[in-house]
Amino acid sequence: MTPLFITPSEMIDVAESELLASRVSAVAGALPAGENAPEIANDDADALLELDHWLGLLHTARPTEKPLPLHEVLLPASFSIASYRASLLPLLGDANESALQGATAALARLPLVFNSKDKMQRVSDPQVAAISVASLSALEKFEEKSHD
Repeated sequence: MTPLFITPSEMIDVAESELLASRVSAVAGALPAGENAPEIANDDADALLELDHWLGLLHTARPTEKPLPLHEVLLPASFSIASYRASLLPLLGDANESALQGATAALARLPLVFNSKDKMQRVSDPQVAAISVASLSALEKFEEKSHD
């Protein structure tokens, strides 16, 4: 019988290296090769320009005697721009946002109230088929109605 001079420490080292080697080779084959992310130039600048443009429209189309229907506020526009505009509506009257600076703060300070219903309506737009039944009201008119 040939004596073996392997201690448990060497056995663990060999077993560990074999285990890790099989894991590394399995993972290396499973992952795809990396790719560079596509560059998007002026993505934020386009959004800010759109927000400035929409703020100008809201200033000129401010509701006075009757509320403005939502489709008149958001459309005509592409689906992405209409969606972007709609995502900004919750900022109207937001005290935290209005305390800041910039275009979204200016939007929050507009004396407008967003009123919505849990209904949809069809619209004749090439990119938007339906939109929520909602409107923008002047803040003063909304407050007068709520006090009556």
